[in-house]
Amino acid sequence: DEDPIPLYGLKLMNNVATQNPALVKELHARNLVPKFFEFFELEHRNNNVHNVKLILKVVESPAVPKKLIYDLGIIGKLSTVLSYAFEKNVESFFEPCLDIVHTLLYCTAQAAKQNAASEEYRMHHKSNSPLAKNVELYVLLALNRDLSVAETAVHCVLLCAQLYSSCHEAFISSQNLGNVRHALMQEGDVANVAKVLLKSLLVILTSHGQEKKYTSAVKTDELLCLDIRKWTQSSNADIRALASQILTVLG
Repeated sequence: DEDPIPLYGLKLMNNVATQNPALVKELHARNLVPKFFEFFELEHRNNNVHNVKLILKVVESPAVPKKLIYDLGIIGKLSTVLSYAFEKNVESFFEPCLDIVHTLLYCTAQAAKQNAASEEYRMHHKSNSPLAKNVELYVLLALNRDLSVAETAVHCVLLCAQLYSSCHEAFISSQNLGNVRHALMQEGDVANVAKVLLKSLLVILTSHGQEKKYTSAVKTDELLCLDIRKWTQSSNADIRALASQILTVLG
């Protein structure tokens, strides 16, 4: 059968929507949004980077209700596709998938800021909670040589740490702390990555009721503690302050 939306059609729509985000409203009115989500499957021949970027634009658009996006299965599809892309090193998928993760988590954070007792916040928080289960994957993506990928990944880590205490245990695991250490000590201009990772670590270390357990886990990783101490000598005042605060908490 002939594809209802061939590859060049997805590419064209993505290019036009990049220049004119209002196109998403028209796509929604024409009931094309469910099609993009239908394509967002590992085995679908239209599961390509153009479709992923279109889904990102749909998720970012105020014209498309978030409830519809959740009902179309964005969370499960996103986690599956991003995990597969990482496993198979399909780098072109990293940034748009992480941007979708970040956009959804940011919606939760904004809803909490406006009214944590609202139905909107509960919808976002419950719907997006599975994304926090991927916190270790986001840390691994923070090791990516593409700084835009690494920086988006650590912002996803921070939002998970702030919004979902359920991910703290995974973050503080010895294997994940080893990856945090590698991310902190990468070569190149990684100050922004380090800053957000340190902030994430501080959030978790000061989480109510778990301080002793988590500080003990971090103190066990002597190399990580040494790397954190090195960041107290950073030329960036925010990073120096974060590293010093963490060392104070660790005692």
